[in-house]
Amino acid sequence: MKRMKVLFSSMRNKSIFIRIMYIIIGSIISGLGIAMMSKGTLGVDTLSVFMIGIAKLFDLPFSYANAMVNLTIIIIVFMINRKIIGIGSLINACIIAFTIHISSGVIETVIVGNEAINYIVIIIGPICIGAGAAIYVNQNLGASALESLTLCLCGIFNKLSMKTARIILDSTFALLGFMIGGPIGLGTITCIVLVGPTVSIVSRLLKDDK
Repeated sequence: MKRMKVLFSSMRNKSIFIRIMYIIIGSIISGLGIAMMSKGTLGVDTLSVFMIGIAKLFDLPFSYANAMVNLTIIIIVFMINRKIIGIGSLINACIIAFTIHISSGVIETVIVGNEAINYIVIIIGPICIGAGAAIYVNQNLGASALESLTLCLCGIFNKLSMKTARIILDSTFALLGFMIGGPIGLGTITCIVLVGPTVSIVSRLLKDDK
C-alpha cells in the first residue's frame, strides 16, 4: 500500500505533457471498463442505460444518443462552472471512444457465452471505470461529461463527497434510463455500488501527502 501511495503521489506537480499522458492512461482504463460492461450479458453501465433509453425514445442510433447526452451534460456543466471543462474533456472523449472501438471485438470474443467471465466482468468493469475516471479527473485539465457533472454537484453541495455524488448520479441515470426503455441488469447495480467508491479511493491515493 505504501508503494502505491508513493506512486500516486508522484503524479503531482508534473508538466502539462505528463498530465495529458495520465489523462490518456485514465481514459483508456475507463474505456476498457465501459467496453467490458457493454459487451457483457449482465447489464451495462448506468450512463449507457440512459443513452440506450434516449436512443429508443427518439429512434436514434446509440452513437447519436451518446453524443447528444454527453454534449448536453457538458453544456449544462459549462454554464454552471466552466472551469470544470477543459482540454482534458476533449482528450477523454476521443480516447474513450477510440478505446471502446478497438477493444470491443476482442472483449466480445472472450466474454460472450462464458457465464463465469461475465460475472467477473461486472466487478472488474466498474472498478476500471472508477479508477480511470479518478486518474484523469485529478489532472485538473477538464473531466468527461459524467465526471464533470459529479464535480459540479460536489461544488454546489459542499459537504457532498465524490463517492456520494457519483452514486446519486449513477442511480439517477439508471432509473431515468429504465423509465424510458433502457436495460438494467446486475452489472448496472454493481456500477452504482462500485464506481463511486473506486473514484473516491483512487482520488485519495492520488492526493495523498499533497
